[in-house]
Amino acid sequence: MIYGNKMISRAQMKLKVFEYIEIWYNRKRKYSALNYATIIEFTNQINYKNIAYINVQFLFKYPIDGMLFLPR
Repeated sequence: MIYGNKMISRAQMKLKVFEYIEIWYNRKRKYSALNYATIIEFTNQINYKNIAYINVQFLFKYPIDGMLFLPR
C-alpha cells in the first residue's frame, strides 16, 4: 500500500517505486559531484554558459552597428 492506494500486482509496485526514484527523487536530489545542485539546476547552468558563449562568438563574427568586439 502506498499513500492508501492498494497495488494490484508486484509489477505495479515495482513501477511505482521506479517512478518515485527516477522521476521524483533523483530530480530533487542535490548531487555533491554537481557542486550540490540538482540535475535541472546544473543543466540550466550549462545551457546558460553555452548560450553566452554562442552569443559572444556571434558578436565577434557579426558586430552590431559597426562596433568591433575584440578579445582582451
